[in-house]
Amino acid sequence: MVNTQSPYDDILVHAKTQKEADLLLSEIDELLSSLYVIKKNALQTVLEKSVRVDVARGIESLLPRSKKPEDIKTVLHSLRNDVQKIPTLKVTLAFEPSEKMIETLYDWAKETLGEIVLLDITYDPLIVGGVVMSWKGAYIDASLKTKLDNNLQHLASSS
Repeated sequence: MVNTQSPYDDILVHAKTQKEADLLLSEIDELLSSLYVIKKNALQTVLEKSVRVDVARGIESLLPRSKKPEDIKTVLHSLRNDVQKIPTLKVTLAFEPSEKMIETLYDWAKETLGEIVLLDITYDPLIVGGVVMSWKGAYIDASLKTKLDNNLQHLASSS
């Protein structure tokens, strides 16, 4: 099922992994906290100094022209809620993936599943190779360990 486009999609793609989602949530929380600081331009200072550049640009484009704290708070809370609603694809690999591998896996998952996803990647060398995935209650074990175990059991039962 394909999710409808969110006005926050350009920002949500900066949360490909659980770690990145946690970072995005902390950036949003810092921006929300800045709304309660009496210092002039506190929000702008946080955007410039504490938020990743691409994320800051995306957030700035969404902020209301009125610059009223209540309106900004509404946008930031809505963004925060959308981050928390990103469905998680749990992935277990036999190796620690590079940034390029994470990007490739994310692009594949997003295209295949038809929606923005959050990768929760774990490293388990005991699976030897392949992948183990879990998505919305469905589980697939395509690990080399499971395949080898099954083949060894087949050999043992046929002898």
